[in-house]
Amino acid sequence: MTNRTKACPDTSRGKKAGLVKPGIYNLYLASQADKTKTHDGVILHVDKDSVFQQVGKNVVKHDRVNFVKAPAIGSHSSITYDQGKAIASVASHVSSRGVSR
Repeated sequence: MTNRTKACPDTSRGKKAGLVKPGIYNLYLASQADKTKTHDGVILHVDKDSVFQQVGKNVVKHDRVNFVKAPAIGSHSSITYDQGKAIASVASHVSSRGVSR
C-alpha cells in the first residue's frame, strides 16, 4: 500500500479547485466504497487506480476500473453501483450554510 497524501487544491499552478476546500487529505486512510450504498460528495483526486471522494468528514476510495469515465476533480458527485459498475452523476444540489441577504 502506498502512503498517499494529497494537498488540495493546487492553486500554486493556477488550477481551479472546484468545490475542494484547501487542506491536506490523507488518501491512504480512505475506506473502500460500499457498492450497496450511494456515495454523495466532492471528488478529491483521480488517478489510474482510484477515485477518491469526500463523503461528510470521511474519504471513500472507488476503484477506477469500475468507471467508464471518471468524475471531474472538484465536482460534487453522487456515485452508485449497478451490476458492479460505478455510475457518477452530478449532485442536484449542494447544501450550504450561511446567510443570504
